[in-house]
Amino acid sequence: MLLHHFFFFALAAFFKTSWAQFNCPAFPSPRPAASSFTAQSTLPDPFQYFSSTRRVSSPEEWYACRQPEIKRVLQEYQFGFYPDKSAETVSATRSGNTLSITVSAGGKSGTFRSTLTLPSGASASNPAPVMIAIGGVDNNAYTRAGIAVATLDYLGVAPDGNGKTGAFWSLYNGQDIGETY
Repeated sequence: MLLHHFFFFALAAFFKTSWAQFNCPAFPSPRPAASSFTAQSTLPDPFQYFSSTRRVSSPEEWYACRQPEIKRVLQEYQFGFYPDKSAETVSATRSGNTLSITVSAGGKSGTFRSTLTLPSGASASNPAPVMIAIGGVDNNAYTRAGIAVATLDYLGVAPDGNGKTGAFWSLYNGQDIGETY
């Protein structure tokens, strides 16, 4: 799995060198209201651009144009844009297999937890790389390969829904990064 991730990043770096050759479609400005979209009963074509009938024609074009466009659509219409994180500081403490992570900015802080699963033999003098997960991962596959797994309690960070609870909400005073539509 680790080799797979390395290959992916090496491939992305290779494609990045040729990104300048693409004429990516511009994101609409002003952006259309979400209420103006036609309802779809099937999944959209992931290779068709947001505001045109043009389709991606190569892996290089995917990385250069379509992948950033999908990220932008998700930020614009679903998740919103993350607040400026330049003033954030992050600290963590460990007690047994529990990590408590605190993010602070502007005199406020939010804390969430993570469960740490260590591979056999890992210690302060024999450190192991860590894979961060949000659940649904076979920890044994990683620990057998000498990799620790830190499983985040994502409900403690910012659960989906309208409850405005979790560390993000504490830190950013309830600002909802998803309320951009």
